[in-house]
Amino acid sequence: MKYKYPIYKEYKHSGEVVKFTSLQSGTVMVRGNSIYANELGFKSDTFKEHTREDIWKDTDFREPSKFNYYIRKDDV
Repeated sequence: MKYKYPIYKEYKHSGEVVKFTSLQSGTVMVRGNSIYANELGFKSDTFKEHTREDIWKDTDFREPSKFNYYIRKDDV
């Protein structure tokens, strides 16, 4: 199956948000609330596949631009 990247997913266990650029590659955009969470900006080619619904959930994250800033739907 083909996916349109980037895809943003939230790690269910810590809230970490990853911007996926391929099935397992991406960058941490929001640091999670676990002491083991990756740092903001951390890049990896070995994240668990973004298709794993037991690990990742959809998020409404949008990257900041000069016209907006990040707000989670739950914060409004």
